[in-house]
Amino acid sequence: MARFVPPEIIEEIRQKADIVEVVSGYVSLKKQGRNFVGLCPFHSEDTPSFVVSPDKEIFYCFGCQHGGNVINFIMEQEGLTLPEAAEKLADQYGVVIPESEYSQKDISRQHKKKTFYDMYERAAGFYQQMLVSAPEGAPGRAYLEKRGLSKEIIASFKLGFSPEEPWDALYQYLSQAGFKDNDMIEAGLVSKSSKNQKCYDKFRNRVMYPILDYKGQFIAFGGRVLNQDLPKYLNSQDSLIFNKSENLYGLFVAGQAIRRENCAVIMEGYMDVLTAHQHGVNNAVASLGTAFTPEHGRLLKRYTDHVILAYDGDGAGTKAAVRGIDILREMGFTLQIVSFPDGQDPDDFLKANGKDGWRDLVAQKAMGVLDFKLSLVLKKYNPEKPEGKGAIVTELLPDMAKCSSLVERDSFIAVVAAKLGVPPESIYADLQKNGYRIDSPRGRSSRRPTTAVPGPRRRDMQVKKLLLRLMLENKAIWQKVEAEISEEQWADETVAQLLQMVRDNLEGYDWQLANFLTGLTGEALSLASEILAEDMPIEDIEELADSCIRAIKIEHLQREIAKSRGEFEKIKGDATQELILLQEISVMQKEIQRLNRNL
Repeated sequence: MARFVPPEIIEEIRQKADIVEVVSGYVSLKKQGRNFVGLCPFHSEDTPSFVVSPDKEIFYCFGCQHGGNVINFIMEQEGLTLPEAAEKLADQYGVVIPESEYSQKDISRQHKKKTFYDMYERAAGFYQQMLVSAPEGAPGRAYLEKRGLSKEIIASFKLGFSPEEPWDALYQYLSQAGFKDNDMIEAGLVSKSSKNQKCYDKFRNRVMYPILDYKGQFIAFGGRVLNQDLPKYLNSQDSLIFNKSENLYGLFVAGQAIRRENCAVIMEGYMDVLTAHQHGVNNAVASLGTAFTPEHGRLLKRYTDHVILAYDGDGAGTKAAVRGIDILREMGFTLQIVSFPDGQDPDDFLKANGKDGWRDLVAQKAMGVLDFKLSLVLKKYNPEKPEGKGAIVTELLPDMAKCSSLVERDSFIAVVAAKLGVPPESIYADLQKNGYRIDSPRGRSSRRPTTAVPGPRRRDMQVKKLLLRLMLENKAIWQKVEAEISEEQWADETVAQLLQMVRDNLEGYDWQLANFLTGLTGEALSLASEILAEDMPIEDIEELADSCIRAIKIEHLQREIAKSRGEFEKIKGDATQELILLQEISVMQKEIQRLNRNL
């Protein structure tokens, strides 16, 4: 019998499991745009209608309407229960499931995590208040004004300030709120003096950059000191709620723009990201004082498969870019690398050139992976000398071999050969000599052309499903729709079932519908998977939601008018009832006219 699997472990499994990799173990998938398609494993078909979306972390069949997340897939494919499917994936992806059903240790851990989240939210509010209105925050306000940040950006990223005096200002504030010393210390907000055993704030006289996870929860801080103390930047330690290798600065703010533009810009520092957003580059994020990791890549895959690396032009920035390239390329991202002129960093460049300058830089100067790698080795070795030519080719061979496109590889080899003044055939010979089974175009045997797999037929997204998608991924829209649309107006039992499931779990719902699929079954799971599988415009989701609300109200009124007209036969000859009915129809028709004017 499978063990009980706590909800937070289910979430960890779902985040770490690669849905494309898992499904590929059962279905032959082919890439089609941002998705993967194949023949559905749940029903017989000749034309692929089964889609896997790595961005949304779901699968969906447009033929039989089966859908869900990676755990739902294993449950359905292998006939397993939720705990059994979770165990299978946990073993595959190295997630440890507690041995017993919520031991005291597990309960204590969950309580502590909640305490840490609450503590960080309180601390963020304290720092924000210090920056915005407290006399002690004047140095922070002056610094951010000098850096040119607007009040809107400061508010959007929830920046704050930690006062220099008293040394225990945050400690006293949190203590009064009921938090314990040991929890404050373990969370990394407070330290204890070895001399007098008194607690003092870890962050002092620093501009505070709150770090939020993709759900919008405060999990850590970065602090920039305003005097000559070291370190210049102090970051929160890893904790029960924070791992710097699994989070990106600014993602919660930038997420919608990344999805809208299908591109993420990865920068190096807090100020780079803030300045980028101030100048309209709203899809910028940054790694948190650490090298780019596979966990960062998996997090980004939820939003896009296209990345622009915009690190500083110094040696450290170049090394960081190279590390990021190798990880992202291995994970199937399309990459561009931007180098800034005259040793500038993104902050300097954007202040001098703005959004238009950024666009021009990307359009004219952004390099692909191979061109960037070539530019580095041309600086490292002398291309005029024979040994330099050999070293350049040797260093580039692994990148040539990784090319999935023959056209890209052949074109790049031709460029390298021209730069070095050598025949392309000699580079192909070096590839083979080093164990890469890659033929030159002349020696390549002809292959039969493959037929592209036709994609699943696109279906028009109905208004109700579109609104459902919007409200289940945006709390403000949820509240608006709940206030304006009744169950009668929805007029759909499956929609009502799905909405009720969300209402029942509203306290723990994180407005990421893909995270909620594990708890769904039957038609509710099929509906949720279908609306997630559809692409949708998100340029102005509030206006889009308003239009959907009006359309649903109009549809409901039209149904009511048709129903009222059907009543005429029953009341024929009763002049009073006929007049009342006509007045009711007239009121509804006028309401439809009003709503149509606003569409």
